[in-house]
Amino acid sequence: MNVVFFTIIVPIYNVEQYLEKCIKSVLQQEKADFELLLVNDGSTDRSGEICMKYSTDSRVVVLHKENGGLSDARNYAHSYVGGKYVLYLDADDYIESKTFLCESKKILQDIPDADVLIYGYKKYFEDRKAFHVYLPRIKEPFLTCSFADAIEKKYYSLSAWGKILKAELINNGLQFEKGVLCEDMVWCISLALNGEKVVVKRDASYIYRQRNGSITKITTKKKIKDIEENIKTSIRIIKKYSINTAKREQIYCFLAQYYSMYIICISLMSEQEQKAHNNFIEQYKVLLKYRNRKREKIIWLLFEIFDSATVLKIIGKIKRYLDRKRIQAP
Repeated sequence: MNVVFFTIIVPIYNVEQYLEKCIKSVLQQEKADFELLLVNDGSTDRSGEICMKYSTDSRVVVLHKENGGLSDARNYAHSYVGGKYVLYLDADDYIESKTFLCESKKILQDIPDADVLIYGYKKYFEDRKAFHVYLPRIKEPFLTCSFADAIEKKYYSLSAWGKILKAELINNGLQFEKGVLCEDMVWCISLALNGEKVVVKRDASYIYRQRNGSITKITTKKKIKDIEENIKTSIRIIKKYSINTAKREQIYCFLAQYYSMYIICISLMSEQEQKAHNNFIEQYKVLLKYRNRKREKIIWLLFEIFDSATVLKIIGKIKRYLDRKRIQAP
């Protein structure tokens, strides 16, 4: 039986520097009906102590478990969900607006058949203390659409955060794959396949922290291998579903975004390491035929002109140039 409107899940591992800001950003929400699940995933720093500091608040539930990774922590929390809707908040991120939950609740009460509410975010670049806003390009405070439209119009992002979803979707088996990096990919594909109606909110209250050394910033052999497996898994899942052509094509467009991210990651590796992935690159570049963004269109054009090795060399140079330019920006 649902006792609150929102369940907010925060997986936590060694983030003592950022955790209090994250927790306070939830507890400061005005006129909000929520429970906050803090999942201490075997932290070895003071994160566990910080969680317990806030455990006296009746809205806070602290869960301690052995370290199992981000996906495992989120899945662990699913068993404790008491809300009608669920949202994920990374422990080094935070919510800027004090009325975010209150406003979101009103929208979802007015549109009870919506499966997911999508909102924008702000990237916070820690090294230069600067923000970049990613706001859904809509004129209204909010609008409704299908998942196919949400992907086509680039409202649907490749992350678990940035979305509020019905808890019943989780109860029906929507889980994260344990032990892999970039785990949000398969989850986002599964969510799109299982959902129908989307609400898009013109809001960028979620602050997505970009910190040096973050796992999302590091390219490793495991990350590359996991991305490849995620792409294969996503395609298998898509083929199992009987959905209309428009929705299927847009979900493949979403997968093409993931493939282009993979190509960028590969481009930062040594030429010798790149060769080990040539077969995968060649086999799955066909995903780019579903391109609907500038990045995928450019990469597709490069593949049409050059061989894979040259494409990777060009993209690697562009990526490193843009990274240097960002670091040097005031």
